[in-house]
Amino acid sequence: MGEQVALPQDSQIQNQSSTKNKHTSLSTQQKTSIPKIQQSNQKPHYSQAKLENITGEQSTEEVQDNGRTFKAEITYKPGTKIKHGKETLYYLNGTMAQRAFYVEGKREGIFELFSQKGILIYQAYYSAGQLHGLCRIFDVANGNIQSEMNFVNGVQEGQMNIYDTSGKLWYQLQYKQGKKEGIAKELDSNGKVVREVRYVNDKEIK
Repeated sequence: MGEQVALPQDSQIQNQSSTKNKHTSLSTQQKTSIPKIQQSNQKPHYSQAKLENITGEQSTEEVQDNGRTFKAEITYKPGTKIKHGKETLYYLNGTMAQRAFYVEGKREGIFELFSQKGILIYQAYYSAGQLHGLCRIFDVANGNIQSEMNFVNGVQEGQMNIYDTSGKLWYQLQYKQGKKEGIAKELDSNGKVVREVRYVNDKEIK
């Protein structure tokens, strides 16, 4: 919406789903609790409070995205068409579709997408136009979390959690500089580890 939004984790979710279908689960008694995703220690360029208070020229206009029309409220840098401040897109039924913030034309701070029913379906954080911090995808039908991961300067880094349709943790992976690295774990509905796979430089080690 507005700008094209890349969701790099979508393909990863599909890959993990196919992996689950291809492999037979191995029974173990190891118990795992849902961990918290560790966010980047690097501070964003602007606090969210500061972004909320950016002033500029307000514009109400219509924008097209993938053949759909949205009403947009955009803040521009005075005298320019450079986005600088809050941008909000709405579906034609009046429901918010997207919320974003910009500094000198680059996305900054929180970025959110919503369904036509008002359900949050995507949430991420940006710094200087790049994904930076926690990123989450939610089920469009019920709002349950589907996956969460962390980015540092546009590159996926650290732990990624993937959840089943009920919202329970199903898969854990580790990333280093955008590639799978270390032990990936598959869990059953009771939270027990049923399969482990080791990755080195994005390749599964047999």
